[in-house]
Amino acid sequence: MRTWLLLLFLATMAVDRPRLPFNARLTDFVFVAAALAIVLSHKHWSRPRFTALDFAILGYVAGSVPAVIFSPDPRVSGIELVRQLYLVAIYVVIAVAVRQGLAATVASGIALSGAMLAALGVAAFFVQTIFGIGTTALTPVMTLPYVGETVRIQALTASPAMLACVLAMAVPFVALHPFVIASRARTVAAAATLGFAAVLTYSHSVAGVAASTLIAAWESIRSRLPVRRAALALTILVVLALNFAASVSIRSIGQSRFRDDTVFQYGVDQGRAEIAGVNVEYQTMSYLRIKQVAWDAFRGAPLFGIGLDRFHRVTEIAYAQGRLTAPYRAIDPHSSLFGRLAEAGVAGGITLIALWIAIGVTVDRLRARHRDDWIVIAAAAGIIGTLVNSMNADVMNFRFLWAALGLVRGLSNEPPSSREGGTSSEA
Repeated sequence: MRTWLLLLFLATMAVDRPRLPFNARLTDFVFVAAALAIVLSHKHWSRPRFTALDFAILGYVAGSVPAVIFSPDPRVSGIELVRQLYLVAIYVVIAVAVRQGLAATVASGIALSGAMLAALGVAAFFVQTIFGIGTTALTPVMTLPYVGETVRIQALTASPAMLACVLAMAVPFVALHPFVIASRARTVAAAATLGFAAVLTYSHSVAGVAASTLIAAWESIRSRLPVRRAALALTILVVLALNFAASVSIRSIGQSRFRDDTVFQYGVDQGRAEIAGVNVEYQTMSYLRIKQVAWDAFRGAPLFGIGLDRFHRVTEIAYAQGRLTAPYRAIDPHSSLFGRLAEAGVAGGITLIALWIAIGVTVDRLRARHRDDWIVIAAAAGIIGTLVNSMNADVMNFRFLWAALGLVRGLSNEPPSSREGGTSSEA
């Protein structure tokens, strides 16, 4: 029972339905049941040996406490601290599950979390394209710069960008899963479905998908130097281009025939610049403006921040000042570091950076010990891809990131030969 409950939680952890109080979803109730089953089945409890990653996570939570104590609204900030503790609980439970021999179940669940939503989204896209039947929960129609009105794949997640973030974590687990690589047909089908779904999100978070895919494929292209260089260059180009696109939208360049007059919700104001004698008209994108608002909030309260989960207050002020448009008058930071600095100040920012460093060191050491373990490679790739997306997404609130960190924590206790390259199939 614990295996199936765990698998169900992991497979559904990105589904944004139904929307319940305190940002809870149905998957959270499944997690509680899975956690109880895992804890009750654990027969040999011993005093835990804390690792650098454990201490970094404790430090991250501790860095949030002053932002609650000194918050103008301690109730709201306290609820947000409870949410952070819940994410830590996911980390702990997944680590315990891996200690119980459920590493392959966890890996399979993370793979399913992206594969099922991608398949659902692609199917819904074709239904809407061919028959004109669609729903906002699956395939919303939005207006985008350069593209105009288009169908995007959302697939029951919070947004198309969120689906791309899910795929950044899940793609390596799907691509390296023994069930998938055992058949060329499955490999091609998985690549086509996941790739199609990622592209049709039309999201800047595809940058993370590109990064995690490259890392997952790195060993297979290591001996082919031209391919490796081309893949690395393409990934860097994609990351830079999508981050630029999330910052500004070019409207016109000099006297050229190119001109984009599309009206879209992401633009907050217009500007003009002269570059090498050429006039360039552009529109500032909401993602850049929200970072500017977050930085201003941090400068106004650098020590302890404005309080956890109080970013909507500063966006309301920015809206009243004309710096943000109506769709963004009450919006989340959409940037892990900038949002953390704004809400928790220096203490929050330092502890977040320390946590990222600890994650990097832990993953690197784990890779060195388990070089041929597909689960370790997939976890490393997914985590790095997610951190790439942290510039334009609040990745520290993602359940799947904490599940992957729990997987890494659990694997860190295993000797290199304990699972024969991670191909166990207890799921």
